[in-house]
Amino acid sequence: MARTKSVTGLGLKRIIWVSFSLITIFPLVILVYYFYGYQISFWAVLVLSVIVFLGWFIVFKSFFSFIGIYKYSKSALRDIGEQPASGSNEVQSLENMIGLLSDKVKSGFDQLKDFTQKTEDLNKEVSQKVLILSVMLQANDLFYKNPNTEEIIKFFSHHLKRILNTELSFCVLKDTASGQSKLAECLGVESIKFGELIEKLNKDLFSITKMVIYDERDKEFDCWRVLIEEIRVKSMVLSPIILKGKTMGIIGVGSQKTKDAFDKEYLDVITLFSQNIAFIYENEKLSSRVHELEPFDPLTGLYNEKVIVKRLEAEVKRATMCRRPCSFVMLNITNYSDYQKQFGVIEAEQSLKNIAKILKGTLRSIDIAGRIGLSTIGIILMETNKRQAQELVSDLKANLTQKCGDKTVLDFFIAESPVNGVTAEELLLYAQTHRDLSIANETP
Repeated sequence: MARTKSVTGLGLKRIIWVSFSLITIFPLVILVYYFYGYQISFWAVLVLSVIVFLGWFIVFKSFFSFIGIYKYSKSALRDIGEQPASGSNEVQSLENMIGLLSDKVKSGFDQLKDFTQKTEDLNKEVSQKVLILSVMLQANDLFYKNPNTEEIIKFFSHHLKRILNTELSFCVLKDTASGQSKLAECLGVESIKFGELIEKLNKDLFSITKMVIYDERDKEFDCWRVLIEEIRVKSMVLSPIILKGKTMGIIGVGSQKTKDAFDKEYLDVITLFSQNIAFIYENEKLSSRVHELEPFDPLTGLYNEKVIVKRLEAEVKRATMCRRPCSFVMLNITNYSDYQKQFGVIEAEQSLKNIAKILKGTLRSIDIAGRIGLSTIGIILMETNKRQAQELVSDLKANLTQKCGDKTVLDFFIAESPVNGVTAEELLLYAQTHRDLSIANETP
């Protein structure tokens, strides 16, 4: 499409040149013709007049445009709270005002650029905070679902390396039994090599009680400088994992940055991770302690294996000393694994709960039942010989089969003290290897 040309589309210099030509050059050409005696017609004079008028029209239009720009610039300065610049004349004043407006526009763009940069930095900071919060929530969720400290430490180390964008991330824990260091996780360098280096620094490692930063330029820390050189990083940040006032581990990162590049937020992230690992580590210790003290199996409500073995040992000794019978029955769901696959874990666990409930309502008050395996229940029958135990188990099997149906396949193993063993260990071993065929062949 062709572009339409007009006077308004021309530059200021061209407009002045056109208007100058129309009001001077053309009239001068006509005057020259007139002075040399040429006859000028009326129409020529008319055309000349129109041309001169057009020239002056362009001049006045340009002048009024100039006046409009002058007024608009003055008004714009007042709107932004600036005093309009004065000059020796209107042209000078306009020039000053346009210069002031240009400075304001430039200043505005600079402020907008700074604001944009600050917004980007703030967005990065917020994104990092959200990421850290997400990691902490995921770690806590992981802990409550599967309280395995090693898995959680691996999770923390992976995300610490990712968030801080470091070349190395590692965690070292103290073995409470030997007091030696144990490499829990290492990312960014060969774990075997790093573990050997850490073992040499065992004494220095657990003497750290606050966050420290070691740089390749720190000549006074020879031991750490050797480690830094070996793993080929420029600096290392170590944060202690403190439990009850003692350093139980170290979480650290290695970076190609010098220690001057570590800002407060960077170090706060490492501190936060070390504090959460300490919290989870302490919770695991408490959970283990509670588990050791807890006498009951959390799923079935029966006694756990530790209590059953201890009570069986005590009852065997009592039976031997008093020359009284004592039997031990092992009840096993032989198709438990297939049951889980076919009906699901929840349904399989529910079948165990149902069996435990039936046992509680069927056994004598002096008998003791407990869960001693994934799908196995042990029963201590006091003052009961093997024949009496077989009769009791026969009735028990009939009751279980009637109430549980044929989905679960049950096997029974019976051992008698002192006939089949004089210790709890011997009775357990006998029961595990001798299925009671008299019970198995019965049809309920």
